[in-house]
Amino acid sequence: MNKLSKSALGIIVSILFFSGCAWQRIPTPPTSYVSKSVPIRVGIELGGTPESQVYGTLVVKQLREIGVFESVVYPYREGDSVDGILKLTIRGGWKGDTGASLIKGAIIGLSLFTLSTVIGPEMTGTHDVNVTLSKDLTVVVDYSIQVKTSVSWGQAANTNEVAAKANDLQVRKISVEIANRIDNDRLRILKEFGKKMN
Repeated sequence: MNKLSKSALGIIVSILFFSGCAWQRIPTPPTSYVSKSVPIRVGIELGGTPESQVYGTLVVKQLREIGVFESVVYPYREGDSVDGILKLTIRGGWKGDTGASLIKGAIIGLSLFTLSTVIGPEMTGTHDVNVTLSKDLTVVVDYSIQVKTSVSWGQAANTNEVAAKANDLQVRKISVEIANRIDNDRLRILKEFGKKMN
């Protein structure tokens, strides 16, 4: 084998190795099956936690897109014309699996990096979400929801891209969970707000 073909083979092996290490395992976002928008105008307030500020606006956008309510006022200000107020508070964060990452790194090294295409770092996001829908200071529905998501990626993956996709997925999961709960309590909400089925 001449020098040129050895160099070409080296380049091909390097490309295959690094492309194999750039994988990402991010679950498919869930879908919501809201039967029909609840025919009320809702003002949305976010809780004071940092997570509420980071995720809240994105969740509100998703709730609008899903069509949970007929109309959404955000940010809600006292005196705005609404039928009810939805308070959304989010707490939690993302944690890397540091102990397991060290073990995974050792296994990958011992396998001469052949396992790097299937084993890589992992992180899990756990967020506790409190949702309260009120009418004239009376709580109509109150939910405590925990949303958990785990993602993993190859050694050469773009970590900023992984983090962005993971956050987008967590926002979608939170939004769909809220939408589904509201949809399940649709009859009770309509009754409390004095609305008829349409």
